[in-house]
Amino acid sequence: MNRKWIKNLLPLALIVVAYIGIQKYQSNNSLSFKMTEFPKEISEMKFTDMVSPQTVQLGKSTKPRIFNFFATWCSNCKKETAWIKKLANDFKGKVDVVGIASFENSPESTKQEIFEKNGAYYNAPYPLLLDQGSKTLASMLGIEGIPQTILVDKNGKIRRWFRGTLHEERYKKLHQATLTLVNSPALKKHEQSNAIKNAKFIDQHSKEFSFAGSLTDKIWIANFIFTSCQMECPMLMKKMQKITRHFKQNPYLHFVSVTVDPVTDTSKKLKEYQSELKIDHIKNWSLVRTDPKNTRKIMQEGFGIGSPDNPVFHTQKFVLMNGMHLLGYYDADNQRQMRNLVTKITSLLSVHKISKK
Repeated sequence: MNRKWIKNLLPLALIVVAYIGIQKYQSNNSLSFKMTEFPKEISEMKFTDMVSPQTVQLGKSTKPRIFNFFATWCSNCKKETAWIKKLANDFKGKVDVVGIASFENSPESTKQEIFEKNGAYYNAPYPLLLDQGSKTLASMLGIEGIPQTILVDKNGKIRRWFRGTLHEERYKKLHQATLTLVNSPALKKHEQSNAIKNAKFIDQHSKEFSFAGSLTDKIWIANFIFTSCQMECPMLMKKMQKITRHFKQNPYLHFVSVTVDPVTDTSKKLKEYQSELKIDHIKNWSLVRTDPKNTRKIMQEGFGIGSPDNPVFHTQKFVLMNGMHLLGYYDADNQRQMRNLVTKITSLLSVHKISKK
């Protein structure tokens, strides 16, 4: 009888233990989930350079920073090192990438890993700093698991925080977020407006198209795609199509998709792409192209967003415009921001005394 009672009680006991463990984990890690700014003490903290080895102080930065928290014994950390090295090389001179080695066990084994020829950390194009002592950077951020990668802007604000191993999809998001920080110019409003007004395109019907000529009195949304994109772009176009359905081709609302690969995406290609997606019936949606130089200029100077050399790393943001005035950016991968975009458009249209059909 006692054995049967214990057998019946055991599953309940396991559930209770698991619940307590989860609560403890969340409590211990709540700091890292709530933080929006990097600790100001970072400029005063001292680290041991794992290559020199010398004591170094990071000081204040005038550039964005990427902090990669790792340990030399961590297999998942090694897997993502190629992505971190690529980031450091891609943004050399524009972004400071820093490896922070946390939770190291043995100084000797650590040193062996760093200097192992063809190893994960050999000849890393960024500093590898040992995070140790009574008050570590990892503990200040509430980090208890690795790897973790944090993108911080030049003002110390945390822009992206990836908990766990970087893979290709995560790398693309981090690359794009970094690119946006690097390329977004501090433009005066009139300069930005002029770049948008002067922009000229050819649309999917091989006709001339310009923002100033067609959209001065309209609310409009722009996104950035290319037709051979197999991952983000179909999602971006579906999100845009969902918004078009919500407003049912309102005459005061327009949608623009700008290709970031104008060499490949001819007008014919854009028209075929429109048919493939079954959006060719949406009359207030223009797919447009210009030459590569103008594409980069319009994205950087007009919309104030990153323009990558490789189209794969284009932005996922939607840009909301009122005539020639930029109103805001909305991340297509963020459901809350997409809902906010629809709400904002509704509000703008109501100001124009236009009812949603």
